[in-house]
Amino acid sequence: MDEAARQDHERVVAELEAARAKLAELEKKAYAGVYKAIWWRSKREWTPEQRRLFPDKHYDDLPGSDLPEGIIVERDVPVEMSDGVKLAANVFRPDRPGRFPVIVAFTPFSKDYYGQHDPFGCSAMTPFEGPDPGFWAPDGYAVVHFDERGAGRSPGIGTGGAYDLYDGVEWAGRQEWSNGNVGMLGHSALAMRQWEVAAMEEPPPHLKAIIPWGGFNDGPRDNRPGGVPETEFTAGRGENLPLWQHDFRPRERPPLSQYRQPAPSVTLNPPRLENIKVPVLIGSSWIDYYGHLQGNLRGWLRVASRDKWLYTYSERKWQGLYTPMEARDMQRKFFDHFLKGIDSGLMSTPRVRLSVQDKLLDYRVRYEQDFPLPGTEYRRLYLDARTGSLSLEKPAAEAKVTYDSAVSPVSQILSHETRVGPEGKASFRITFDTETEVTGFISLKLWVSPEDADDMDLFVTVRKYNASGHQVCFDCDAAPGRAPVARGWQRLSKRELDQDLSRPWLPVPKSVGPGGPEQKVKPGEIVPCQVAVWPSSTVFHAGESLDVDVSGKYGVKDDLLRGFNDLVNKGRHSVYTGGRYDSYLLVPVIPKAKVVGSYGGRTVVEDR
Repeated sequence: MDEAARQDHERVVAELEAARAKLAELEKKAYAGVYKAIWWRSKREWTPEQRRLFPDKHYDDLPGSDLPEGIIVERDVPVEMSDGVKLAANVFRPDRPGRFPVIVAFTPFSKDYYGQHDPFGCSAMTPFEGPDPGFWAPDGYAVVHFDERGAGRSPGIGTGGAYDLYDGVEWAGRQEWSNGNVGMLGHSALAMRQWEVAAMEEPPPHLKAIIPWGGFNDGPRDNRPGGVPETEFTAGRGENLPLWQHDFRPRERPPLSQYRQPAPSVTLNPPRLENIKVPVLIGSSWIDYYGHLQGNLRGWLRVASRDKWLYTYSERKWQGLYTPMEARDMQRKFFDHFLKGIDSGLMSTPRVRLSVQDKLLDYRVRYEQDFPLPGTEYRRLYLDARTGSLSLEKPAAEAKVTYDSAVSPVSQILSHETRVGPEGKASFRITFDTETEVTGFISLKLWVSPEDADDMDLFVTVRKYNASGHQVCFDCDAAPGRAPVARGWQRLSKRELDQDLSRPWLPVPKSVGPGGPEQKVKPGEIVPCQVAVWPSSTVFHAGESLDVDVSGKYGVKDDLLRGFNDLVNKGRHSVYTGGRYDSYLLVPVIPKAKVVGSYGGRTVVEDR
């Protein structure tokens, strides 16, 4: 190494050490260890009010139970990538002769940060959002946790991208203790990596199945929904800093076809989901409002896999990954079939497990054949600005309602809104005469005008109210007990739709980034736009109401993870209804089943 390179090396290492020291100080107050230090950074100084809103148990970095006996544990195994960089991996495998299927996870959070947010019953060496070796190894699986390049104990700067994923899967498939069948399992970033590697034009041959349990797969659209930039959670994201750095200058990768193909990246080069052909089990919480919900269902709609299952649930995201034995049993049944090659009963399991929300902790579960549900009736509920109502009949009279875009409809702990009140929204309501189930994709067509600007950011919030007039909320890690039914976003200048990706019930903007095409308007100009509202599965009983709020500020009360503080709003916004202005909420209403069966003691809808 020449003198200039040595000095550059020492400078980078010194910067990393300084940053690492800062992280260590932050971790004294950490939200699940390094998780807060990465995403929340120093500005996340918890106030008494924030602690009141976020239950104390969410601050615990619980130790977990001991690993069961009979597991061989190898820590910090150096795994050489095709460019010479050696990533660190923890390997867990049954302490008995044999060749075992392998479950792989790549993490940017460090494989050695253990413990989840609640007592999920995970073993002590379960990495954040990763597979639990204490559950899988006793059942005849090897488990490999990789620190990504530049994370935890893996050297490097940046990431090795899909090529590292490829190399890691192939390494696991070639070990003497491996049966050659590799699966992947994990949540959030650990699910994103699965979308990336499985979508390669030439995926790793040993990859036989994936379980992305909540992970977005189109960073631009998921971080800027409808073109509105998320500024709090997204701004704090970043790769973990390595605990050690040696010579992290990689070699050129070999001139092989797998390293010449485009490398999918959720954030930079969204994976072509249509390339995914391996079997897929998608786990999805209805109330995990970060981009994971959209990513889960986008994956379901677009993957080419013949063998795919969708498991929806109404618990918090991490709870639904680990705690219900039903979820773990489904994961095991899936891997037993595709990695062990045994008849686990998977092929007789209905393809969609549907959890239908009712109240905060109440939900119904049944099985369906597909999603969106066959037989779904899409109904237009027309907005009426005169009465603040939603109706199946389009109002004949034209009308408008105006709100102040500078006023937040609810309090916001991250942005400290100084003006909060009903004048910051336009609301429309329908009360149901009979029980009505709304399951699927929701969209909103609006005729709007920014009265004092050439652009506007629209926030849409769908809420449920019981017969007594009280809002019914759902549980969520970011807003415990405060989550509404659904929400949507749209920047008016980004309203042009991608005609290839959009569907009648799913408008997809053509461009969401700051450098893409824009359609600005004149102040006071009235134009139509369509807003994609995130999916839901919610039942409304007779006498209960559905409300849709349109506002210039985020509509979820005191969300502790997400914030939208880089808006183009100025002055008043108007919504136009009736006559020429066919503003309507498109809702997926589910008719009663005609033919039902049974599976595992639950209803299976066979026909509507």
